[in-house]
Amino acid sequence: MKDVNSDYGQKILKEILNTYSNIDESLIKVSSDRETLYADPSLKMFPLSSKEAAYTSYLYAKYQGLSDIEKMAASILTDIYNVDISGIKPKKDKPLQKKANIHPLKDPFFKYRKYKTKVASVLSHTDVPEYVKILPDKLKYNLELRKVASDKYGSKPQEGDKYLKIASKVNEFKDKCLTSEQMAKICDYIEIVDKKAGLVKEYDKRVPNPFFMILDCIEPTTPPIKIAGFHVDIHKMTAIPIDIYESILGEGFTKKIVGKDGEIDPDKLVENLNMLTPAQEGDLLKGLKKLNYL
Repeated sequence: MKDVNSDYGQKILKEILNTYSNIDESLIKVSSDRETLYADPSLKMFPLSSKEAAYTSYLYAKYQGLSDIEKMAASILTDIYNVDISGIKPKKDKPLQKKANIHPLKDPFFKYRKYKTKVASVLSHTDVPEYVKILPDKLKYNLELRKVASDKYGSKPQEGDKYLKIASKVNEFKDKCLTSEQMAKICDYIEIVDKKAGLVKEYDKRVPNPFFMILDCIEPTTPPIKIAGFHVDIHKMTAIPIDIYESILGEGFTKKIVGKDGEIDPDKLVENLNMLTPAQEGDLLKGLKKLNYL
């Protein structure tokens, strides 16, 4: 799910303009930091503070099949700004965007989209299985690292002891399958401790956000791929933001790995990662490690 501000390179916008007729392009614009009203206020996505913002959000929601946001934006446009949107219809030779199988507002990891890894899209757009196995030793190790981070960077390091309490119980997960909802509950609990310890501000800087940490602790369900001799789980690679790939490998690479929904396609990602030169693999590995994605 993307709005105009997260549509890097305006790729979705171009698809919108190619899909619908009777669009008033003069009303399309990127929102500013001064926006005060959003369809999703917790993530500050889909701004509605002005006629232009509401119009743009309406188009993005309509194209991506986000019916709740589409209705909200449509109501504001028609009731407040008197904008006629009835003529915005699919062009006869252009099919509508296929809706995601999982509505983003029902995604148990939806709130983690506000962090820059945007890993919640993994559940909606890749083949992450419904059931996963947690690797207890790896989870324990990651929790101990979080304790160290809270001592060093947190505002209330004494709260970090709670990570060790969680770590002492991780063996309960051994050989057990967890659902995505159960994983989400673990993430939520870790986030509560992060907030108390003052680590949320360090997400994706010095510590990974909870979901990305859990993703690193699940038993791989597909064979890992090798990048410059380093084995990586494909689900973790899919969770990395597309703009990170673009900053390391260029726009040419990212165009090859994106599906019709504007998100990373796991099959295309694997195919194109396997086609990288040794030099490109080295650059990718170095860049991802530098940014704490590996």
